[in-house]
Amino acid sequence: MEQFIESHYSPRVDPAEMGLEFDNRLCQLLSLDTDHLPMRKYCIYSGSNFELGSSLVSRMAGNRTMQPLEKSPDNHLEIYRAKLSFSQLAVVFNNVPTRLKLVNPVSYFTVAIPICGHLSMKTPSGEISTAPSQGLLVKIRDTPDIIRSKNSVVLVATLSEEHYQQLFGYCTDMLLNAAAGKLPVLLDLLDPKYRIFLSILGTLYRSLDEEQNAHLRQDVVIRCLEKALWNQFDDLVPNFEVETPVDQDYTLLPKHLRKAVDFIHEHADQELNMSCLEKVSGVSSRSLQAGFKDWLGIRPMHYVKKIRLSKVRADLLNATPQSAVIGDIAARWGFFHLSNFSKDFRNEFGELPSETLHRSRLERAM
Repeated sequence: MEQFIESHYSPRVDPAEMGLEFDNRLCQLLSLDTDHLPMRKYCIYSGSNFELGSSLVSRMAGNRTMQPLEKSPDNHLEIYRAKLSFSQLAVVFNNVPTRLKLVNPVSYFTVAIPICGHLSMKTPSGEISTAPSQGLLVKIRDTPDIIRSKNSVVLVATLSEEHYQQLFGYCTDMLLNAAAGKLPVLLDLLDPKYRIFLSILGTLYRSLDEEQNAHLRQDVVIRCLEKALWNQFDDLVPNFEVETPVDQDYTLLPKHLRKAVDFIHEHADQELNMSCLEKVSGVSSRSLQAGFKDWLGIRPMHYVKKIRLSKVRADLLNATPQSAVIGDIAARWGFFHLSNFSKDFRNEFGELPSETLHRSRLERAM
């Protein structure tokens, strides 16, 4: 992990002194201490010069400007930003309404969560604005200006399209075409499906506040948390297109696809991503994406998930009463969040894992 502290600024925002009204429900889900803003060690700007603050952010995340919409001698902007292994986290405070404007749009997906104040933006279908306990999921490449309200504190998590593709196997061009008109979207963050994402996000912010611990290897912990966070991100993104797997004679598959398919089956219990599938197949990510889509009707990483789900089902059907711990079986095949796993399993097989296990026990007892 790279620690980006580009200027030696000291945080000045005291939430109690300023009377900031935090969204208590969101802060509880994130387990954040509202006595101070998160990520204090990563303060890259604190002051009244919005132009300077904008330039420091632009060096890390693409050209953008932050323009105060009110003139006041007490204008204040505070920015905390950290670049992790493949994504970035930030906290932004402004005490006057502020416009975020992109100068040269870059290719990022961004989750913006106002824990104080609100966000608004104009879209082709009209203006949208966050209500309490809501966030925004935006695609930065073509996002219109975003307005931050007075005395707003916004948590920002960004993931580049390149890393999104590596994590989930989406071809970026196809994703952008399919996403047209579907982003930005409001996220109702009190919905239980966001609980895990918020819990991991809050843990990441708290970890970035902690002092380095040589015994704990904080950098390793943060990398693991970062990966776990974005593994949840696929559930935040709207379903851009419906995939229908195609039954295909394995012997008819092109050689590079057979290599990838064989590797997935043989290593389903190991970490798999687009980079390793590219190496195994010997073709580019784009060719691999197109091959899976044309021949199998599904994206590579969705194929990985389907194979892993089938492995879990096989283990449940063959499990003995002594070895049948659903959580352990799921974890063996890379599923660590039981609620999401159960939903995926039911979507794939039409029944919950517990129902599969129960049916298996009944059949064994007969």
